[in-house]
Amino acid sequence: ISAERDDGLVAIDESQFVRESIPDSTTMAPGERFVKEWEVRNAGQVAWLGRRLVRMGSLDAPTLPKSPPWIEIPETRPGAAVRLRVEMEAPIVEGSSVVTWKMVYPNGALCFPDRYPYGLTVFIETRIAR
Repeated sequence: ISAERDDGLVAIDESQFVRESIPDSTTMAPGERFVKEWEVRNAGQVAWLGRRLVRMGSLDAPTLPKSPPWIEIPETRPGAAVRLRVEMEAPIVEGSSVVTWKMVYPNGALCFPDRYPYGLTVFIETRIAR
């Protein structure tokens, strides 16, 4: 993704994953509430303005974590990092689940559609303690 700069050259829009708060494959109790946090750096030359992190796929299935459909991404200047926090609830059904989140522009179009096919993910195991 790119944008024309004042000097006629093309500015690159890029993101870089830094870290996450809950590692993939974390085991949760059914219905357990948690906050998933990703730190992402604006590695491009374009400020992130009016963007959202949007959940892909179904929001309402007993085998998937509950969450809001999207969160706002704060204005993020080139070179800066931002922490994206989503409040979630583990599924009530035991098993593995994966939820994918992607950054979108203010008009709803996907950011980086060809470079980040899986976006940011939440992969958890839901198990009842025995």
